[in-house]
Amino acid sequence: MSNLIEFDHVTKEYHDTPVVADLTLNIEEGELFVLVGPSGGGKTTTLKMINRLVTPNAGVIRMRGKAVTDYSLRELRWDIGYVLQQIALFPTMTVGQNIALIPEMKHWPKAQVKAAVDDLLTAVKLPPAEYRDRLPKQLSGGEQQRVGIIRALASKPPVVLMDEPFSALDPLVRTQLQDLVLELHAQLNTTIVFVTHDMTEALRLGDRIGVMHHAKLVQIGTPQEIAESPASSFVDDFFAGARRDLLDTPVGELAEFGEPCDDGVSLAADLPLSQVIAQLTEADTVIVRGAAGPFTLSRQAVMRFLAARTSTN
Repeated sequence: MSNLIEFDHVTKEYHDTPVVADLTLNIEEGELFVLVGPSGGGKTTTLKMINRLVTPNAGVIRMRGKAVTDYSLRELRWDIGYVLQQIALFPTMTVGQNIALIPEMKHWPKAQVKAAVDDLLTAVKLPPAEYRDRLPKQLSGGEQQRVGIIRALASKPPVVLMDEPFSALDPLVRTQLQDLVLELHAQLNTTIVFVTHDMTEALRLGDRIGVMHHAKLVQIGTPQEIAESPASSFVDDFFAGARRDLLDTPVGELAEFGEPCDDGVSLAADLPLSQVIAQLTEADTVIVRGAAGPFTLSRQAVMRFLAARTSTN
């Protein structure tokens, strides 16, 4: 794959204090790249420099080999979708009008705009006839965020920026929207730059991950590379939280990694994985009462689950 976005020794300072320091980074075309780290590490500033919401003090940012400052601002932003945590749908515009905004500004034919709106609503399981003419206030938070995502994708931009889009949502909705991003990315092959402070989310979504801390990019690699070879004690500690989250996974969610079996003495599906692993030190397999019926879980199945959650998607 070729590089779509390049940061070449980019620095951004506020009051002589760097918030991004000497950043050199290449993001490949079609990649889902995640910037992760604690608050204040420079992630959102890095994201905003791509679409020129923030101007660096030094260095060059290029898109498709051309400095972003050489694009007209309108041309640049029309080619970059943007999804915020606050969603920012226009409250007096219908769902369909919100999604159609950039395609209409690009003077797409009306029939093409309508088809794109309906296709995208269908893709995120919001039936067009039911949702097209609703106002944002008539949607749940998760539905609003779905509309925000497809609005960013509606004009088929080469790049979509996502700035902690799911951090205010409950865990179930958050997981559903993470699945949606993975599905849309697989279908459209759009380059996505995703910012999060949640290492578990980064591991789940990222083709590659850049870990930022104190304005510096301290490690870049695939989820598996970062999990197996953290570059510093900070990265190792930050990743440890994600490992703990995985061990809190209700064991019933591992059904696809186990084998169906006849009923027998079995464990509750809401038991955390950490407790099941402890039991698997004494036995080769355990039986779990899954939602679709009991299944047998082995040590090897648990390893497959952990590998799947900490490797590339």
